[in-house]
Amino acid sequence: MSHERGFLPVHDPLTRLPKAFDAWETVALRLP
Repeated sequence: MSHERGFLPVHDPLTRLPKAFDAWETVALRLP
């Protein structure tokens, strides 16, 4: 199981959440 596919690891959600949201925001900005 990879933790780099957008799924948050259960053992460390608080550390991953900001990075996940930042990544999704970057993707949203690139959408037309």
